Amino acid sequence: MSPGFPCAAAPYFVIAFVAGIVAARPAAGAWAGPLALMVAVVAYYVAFLIVWGDRLADVRITIVVWLAAALVAGAIFGTAGGAWAAEPRWRPLAAALLCGGLLAEAAYQAVELAGCNCLDATRPALYVVIVNTLVAVVAPLVLVERGRRLVTYGMAAALAVAGYAAIVLVLAAVRGSFFVLGS
Repeated sequence: MSPGFPCAAAPYFVIAFVAGIVAARPAAGAWAGPLALMVAVVAYYVAFLIVWGDRLADVRITIVVWLAAALVAGAIFGTAGGAWAAEPRWRPLAAALLCGGLLAEAAYQAVELAGCNCLDATRPALYVVIVNTLVAVVAPLVLVERGRRLVTYGMAAALAVAGYAAIVLVLAAVRGSFFVLGS
């Protein structure tokens, strides 16, 4: 499996958010988001199994970590999508959660790129930064009414800081799982 968008968190955030919208209520989104993400994680690793075959045993703990992350992120973004669908007054916060997640991942990838002295057009992380940032800027234009967009952008910026910390912690746990396997 190649790095880039299949390995990026943003598509999973969007999947959970849309699952919440389809569920149409925050409580229903709280279970629809994790369910959708768990299906997505399983589908990703089924593809991994097809491509890499017997190397699947190398990532068993990683799969468990990503399923746990799917439960947490799915509940957050699924609930946000459900709130967006159910109640217009929650749309700025719901959109800010989604955009904050996108910006957090963009920031993480940008920091990684800055630290590797390897910025060129062949780096999938560069496209993650660009696409996530563009979607985070455009999404409030689509998801939130005109008079409430500025507050949405402000909340998204604040939530991006918290999201960045969450991404660092989750990735540290995933990377640490490889050391457990090697022991």
